[in-house]
Amino acid sequence: MNFSRGRIRPSSSLDLSGGGELLHSEKMKIHLQVDVFNIANRLNLINFAGVFSGTALDMPRSFTLRLKSEF
Repeated sequence: MNFSRGRIRPSSSLDLSGGGELLHSEKMKIHLQVDVFNIANRLNLINFAGVFSGTALDMPRSFTLRLKSEF
């Protein structure tokens, strides 16, 4: 936070996503996808609104796993 300018410093978040097809046949397809958000697990201040209103923070490191089937 830069109090003299009344603004927050720029920040960034590193995310990673990957996936692929596990099974492919005439009757069925199975896909797997993995997402990782905020890999560095940094505290990112998105918006500093003041003492009496909400301040927005970015989420800590989180994972998502998705399995999709088509038949």
